[in-house]
Amino acid sequence: MPHRCTPARWHPTTPNNQTDCLVYLPLDPTNREQMLRPRAVLCFRHGSRESVPLDIHQAMEMHGAPASHLVQGADHLSDILLICPQLPRQRRWNEADDGQLIRQIVDTTKWLC
Repeated sequence: MPHRCTPARWHPTTPNNQTDCLVYLPLDPTNREQMLRPRAVLCFRHGSRESVPLDIHQAMEMHGAPASHLVQGADHLSDILLICPQLPRQRRWNEADDGQLIRQIVDTTKWLC
């Protein structure tokens, strides 16, 4: 049976930003071999309708998003660190406003893998 992933909630400290994140580390803590394996990092940016005020857990698990597969124990995503930031208001992601934030979130969390 695959290990079901439970996300950790994280609030990155960023200037002028109230971004909330879920970080999914789909590891079975009893499996030492799995814990030591290198893994890829995936930063999932949700659609504009999944921003605040929608509950972050509900938002990140909608529409077949990667998080929905991880919480069900999907084997095909078992070697990734999944980072899911949520926008603090309803709008689309864009490189000009969010590129530095995404890089900071990924750089801060990738040490987990």
